[in-house]
Formats: sequence, C-alpha cells, structure tokens
Amino acid sequence: MRSYPLITACVIALSASATSQASPITYATSGNVNGSDNGPVQFISTDPTFTLPGFLLLGHFQTPNLPSGSSLTYTNTPFTIDVTFYNGPGNSTSELELKGVLNGTLKGDDSSTLYASFTSSQQIGPGTLPFPIRTFTVPSPLLLVPFATHHGSTHVTAYVSYDPSKVAPVPEPTLLAMFGLAAAGTGIRRWKRRRNH
Repeated sequence: MRSYPLITACVIALSASATSQASPITYATSGNVNGSDNGPVQFISTDPTFTLPGFLLLGHFQTPNLPSGSSLTYTNTPFTIDVTFYNGPGNSTSELELKGVLNGTLKGDDSSTLYASFTSSQQIGPGTLPFPIRTFTVPSPLLLVPFATHHGSTHVTAYVSYDPSKVAPVPEPTLLAMFGLAAAGTGIRRWKRRRNH
C-alpha cells in the first residue's frame, strides 16, 4: 500500500483546525431607566467574563427604599442596557443593545408588582458579536424586588446557547489549497500511469 504524505499532512492540518476551545469573553454593561442613570429605579452595570455557551450577568436593577404608605408607579417607562464585548476579531469591540419597559408599582409596604419586560435586542455599531444574536436570550418579564428583599437588588442575567465547539469552523484557504494540490497531484499521477500502461 502506498503512502501519500502530502494528503496525510492535509488531513491532519484540517483536523487540527477543526478543534476549538471556548476562551473567556470579557464584557461590560451600562444602562439607564427613562434616559437617566440616577432615577428612583436604577440599572447598576457590571464587567465580568463568561464562556460560550453560558450565562452573562448583565447587572442589576436597584429599587429605592420607599417610606411606608408611599408608592412609585411606572407605565411603559423605557430602559436600555448596552453590552460591550471586547473579544472580537483582532481584539475589536462589538455592542449589543437591549431595550425594554417597566410596568407596575413599587410600594413602601415592601411589596412590588413592578416588572421589567425586554422588547428588543440588536447589535449597534461596527464589530462582530462573539455569537449569533439569535442565540442570546434574557428571561422576561422580570419582577423587580422591593427594597426589603436583597436591598432592592434584582439581578439581570442572559443566556447564550451558542457553542463554538459544535460548529465546524471554516478551513483556512491555505489548507484548502494544499488539499486541492494534493488531490490534483494524485489525479495527474494516476492519469499518467494509465496512459503509460
């Protein structure tokens, strides 16, 4: 049996390029409620890392400590959360913008019917997100707790179901060229043998 070292090298190189490991993705968030970052209900940002697939802590909504007998009502009050990812190709950044509305009432007797409902998510600005946007989900609606519960802190998390280890990467053009040359060389060699016999 004949050995074809060039074909063997191409197959090994293609196999090596197909294995990928998920590395941590660094990100930071910022947000506001009704265009302000210092209203009664605030969004507090964060800047951790996560790996794909996985959960992201986007930050938390902070509700105020209301006096007994008072209340605070929101009706379709807009909020925005921006997520900046720092691990794009060539260490570039990409941004994801989440929009939603607050609806409900927060009461000074430590009860809440205030919900944050996410209405859209879209990429903003240049750059490539480290995952397809369709794989990014945020649980919604999210009940915001009163101050008596966890000091009014309601964590906002998202989940990215994209798993880069289950996606076949596109082979490098040079590897494809090497494989093509090897196949062409094998074909020419067989053609010459048949012609000489």
